Amino acid sequence: MYSHHTNTHLMACRRLAMEQNEKLFEEANALNRSAIDLLDRPDLDSEMFLHYLQLRGKAQALFREALDHLSLINEQFPIPSNEPETLPGLEQMAFTSSTVQGRSDWAASGEATMAPASLPEMRPKDY
Repeated sequence: MYSHHTNTHLMACRRLAMEQNEKLFEEANALNRSAIDLLDRPDLDSEMFLHYLQLRGKAQALFREALDHLSLINEQFPIPSNEPETLPGLEQMAFTSSTVQGRSDWAASGEATMAPASLPEMRPKDY
């Protein structure tokens, strides 16, 4: 009974963390799209290009943060072997552009996938 309750609690924590992770990816994609839209403007000048670079930098930092967060989720809340690979109501995220389509337009654009940077160790209670 206790084990089932613990597993249920951990899976609920994982679902919440995955929802937050999806929001990070969505925010990073929105910044990335805004930056790319600037390049399509006919009045593009050096000041606007600098703004493009700033937006791309922010998007890139958010993508790194989302990947780091996803790594921590998978480390802290692994899917039990008796659970299906995909959580109900959520898509399982991966690091390839084919499975994360819609969350990582940047990967489809041919840019290199970034490896997660080191973060302080987090525990389930931190979520």
